[in-house]
Amino acid sequence: MQPTTPRAWVGIDVSKDTLDACLLKEQGKPQSKVFANQTAGWAKLLRWIDSQAPKASAHFCLEATNTYHQGLSLFLVEAERV
Repeated sequence: MQPTTPRAWVGIDVSKDTLDACLLKEQGKPQSKVFANQTAGWAKLLRWIDSQAPKASAHFCLEATNTYHQGLSLFLVEAERV
């Protein structure tokens, strides 16, 4: 039997200035953190996920307001996270 990659789910409520992220892992309690909705905040978000769920395949769900999700969406694509 092949070992499976751990999974994690990241729900993000996107607003003009902030990203309210909730990380759900296969085991353990949900974790949440707020990041700035700008390039530095997006990078911090990925570092946080990698530190909290190492080696996990993260799946993202964005609840967007207006067009404020577009920068993060492009960042995740370019980082090969989606």
